[in-house]
Amino acid sequence: MRVRLTSRAYGELEQISDYFSNRSPAAAAAIFAVLDRSFSRLQTMPFQGRTTNVPTVRCLVVPRFPFKIFYRVVGDTVEVLSVFHTSRTPDQGLE
Repeated sequence: MRVRLTSRAYGELEQISDYFSNRSPAAAAAIFAVLDRSFSRLQTMPFQGRTTNVPTVRCLVVPRFPFKIFYRVVGDTVEVLSVFHTSRTPDQGLE
């Protein structure tokens, strides 16, 4: 499996990077290391995330940090739709 980020997910990762890099470069590095491991796990175990109320979309909770990865499996690709900080209101995670 390969992992592909949508433009929305890529933009959210840029926002996460900007926010945490300005406050704590060490925290930003730790967050992105865990996110990278989460994306790698999705390559080998794409159905590990829980199902959502959207039939084709799954959600993976990121360990240690308040993020959720919303994604769907399309053929041999894990398509990351959103990287959602849990402090945001639920309707912002996946529209």
